Amino acid sequence: MPGQLTLGVDIGTTNVKACVLDTTTATVVASAAAEHPLHHPHPGWAEQLADEYWDAVSACIRGCVAELGGSGREIAAVSVSGLVGVTLGVDVDGRPVRPGMI
Repeated sequence: MPGQLTLGVDIGTTNVKACVLDTTTATVVASAAAEHPLHHPHPGWAEQLADEYWDAVSACIRGCVAELGGSGREIAAVSVSGLVGVTLGVDVDGRPVRPGMI
């Protein structure tokens, strides 16, 4: 039986990485990574789509849970680190109104 499990998620500029750490033994017991594209619609512009972030984060979490062979209920804590400097406008329902600007 594993010790206390913590899920860490790092949302970077072009990919998402996740790992599950057994904090009792300081051992990584599951990990996953997924790319998400950086779009350049005009020279000098860089944008990203919120749905692509979410898809990559979801895929990494699902991958870690599958690697654990459980339901994810074994995970006691979650830590998320995100990239800096993205402006993402949303409407009153929290839906993105345009791509995030880097």
